[in-house]
Amino acid sequence: MIRFWPLGFSCLLLYTLFFSCATPTTPTGGPRDENPPVIDTALSTPNFQTKFLKQNISLTFNEWVMLEDVFNQVIISPPLQHKPEIYIKKKSVIIAWDEREILRENVTYTFNFGESVKDLTEKNPAEKLRFVFSTGEFIDSLTLSGKVIDATDGKPLEKIRVMLYASQTDSVVKTQKPLYLSITDKEGRFKMENVRSDTFSLFALEDINFNYKFDLANERIGFPDSLLYLNQNLSDSLVLQVFQEKPLLRLNATDLKSYGVVKALFNQTPEKILVFTDTLAPFLYKEYVKDTLKFWYNPALVKNPWQLRLQNGVNSFDTINFNPPASIQNMGNLRLENTPESGISRFTLKPGEPIPIFLSRPVFSANASKIIQVKDSLPPSDTLFFEQDTVNPRLISLHGRWQEGNTYKLTLPPGTIEDIYGKTTDSLKFTISIGKTEDYGNLAVKFSLIDSAMDYIIQIIDDSQRIFYENQVHGKSPENLSLKLLSPGKYTLKVIKDENNNGIWDTGNLLNHRQPEKIALIPVEEIKANWDVETTVDLIEIFKK
Repeated sequence: MIRFWPLGFSCLLLYTLFFSCATPTTPTGGPRDENPPVIDTALSTPNFQTKFLKQNISLTFNEWVMLEDVFNQVIISPPLQHKPEIYIKKKSVIIAWDEREILRENVTYTFNFGESVKDLTEKNPAEKLRFVFSTGEFIDSLTLSGKVIDATDGKPLEKIRVMLYASQTDSVVKTQKPLYLSITDKEGRFKMENVRSDTFSLFALEDINFNYKFDLANERIGFPDSLLYLNQNLSDSLVLQVFQEKPLLRLNATDLKSYGVVKALFNQTPEKILVFTDTLAPFLYKEYVKDTLKFWYNPALVKNPWQLRLQNGVNSFDTINFNPPASIQNMGNLRLENTPESGISRFTLKPGEPIPIFLSRPVFSANASKIIQVKDSLPPSDTLFFEQDTVNPRLISLHGRWQEGNTYKLTLPPGTIEDIYGKTTDSLKFTISIGKTEDYGNLAVKFSLIDSAMDYIIQIIDDSQRIFYENQVHGKSPENLSLKLLSPGKYTLKVIKDENNNGIWDTGNLLNHRQPEKIALIPVEEIKANWDVETTVDLIEIFKK
């Protein structure tokens, strides 16, 4: 007997069979597939073509594949004007051109796929997958490779775009896309293949907005000392230091809202601001807080109008006019910058180290004779004295001949410290514990050779970049460095070639073709408690690496 299936059921069965066959799935069971997908050259667009005419490119593989992270993995050199569509069709990767794209004449193009193409089963990436063609008579064949590092610490930088231009002007990186492109890996290394013989400008760019141009103030840039003449393969000899340019110092705003203090807000730390006042101005206390310059003064002492002018070299930023205050405000008592809830400030100090006391306003005077001090419940006979900080007017240090391994309790009665407004502190309480010499280590650095024509800045820093020691060396052999009572930990000797002898590290500048000042970082042996570390540094050799 012949049985007829209902039409609806028959269609459903055919639909299910069709799509179950057409949709690839990951198989289960059996040995793990560790083989990467391989191009089937017979079914793919021929690689390494010359006289290439724009056409969709098809790369067909021996198994089902998938695309992953195309944006970061696929590098097209030279960059195209219009983004092509890259997609999967069965076992093929298709590159479909934007119809507006016009290929350059006599140029070799490369598509580097990185690890974007993977098999569907185990996600094994296709190895060294590249598609190369030339719009001219031949395929360019030279190779260029090197490394990109951070100019401030020498560490390799990943995902930096390294770009070659046929133009020989530095400004080209601001206006044009490159002729050749590569991107650094995790070790900061880059490689360009199929490059022609020519003279190039080379740049390394942290391209934050992904437009292949150096056009943002916070983008970092790097370049070699000279143009690159390429007539043979150049492998790994190039090291590019990437830096952020220092913008021109700019005054963003002035804030006169707070009584007795003027705030000048800049776009960066104002290092070299000249301050001018007229003869009627009160005494000013200057304080730098990151990008802000504060001027503290006592309005009660102002009887006549006065002016404050800020200037950077020959450039005048602003002139601020002041009038005598309409009324004198009550400032309130002077207080600690950070007062603990317990009301007792606690410090652990090294032998010979003072107590740092940060206050809410600039200090005018302090009387250490008022302090009540107790050591282990017994009053000590040590002499105490205050020392005003020469940079921060709100910082004052309290010194004493405190003995190692002991704990002290100090009470500063009301009126011990007075600010510039005539206001004093309430009662302040401190508990200090003095460490022992054997709890710390010592470091001795001997400098063997030095370039007599060069100036240096010598620093000792820890892992958090805190500076424990800094000194300038001017064209002569520096004295051996000896640092006592370092807390156990890891330290680094930082040496800066101070090319312009201004006492600070200077970054580079693209249009002036100026490199950043070179920095050498030399890790020293780990400092341990009750341990002496000695090291010798050749100030010439360290900058050859």
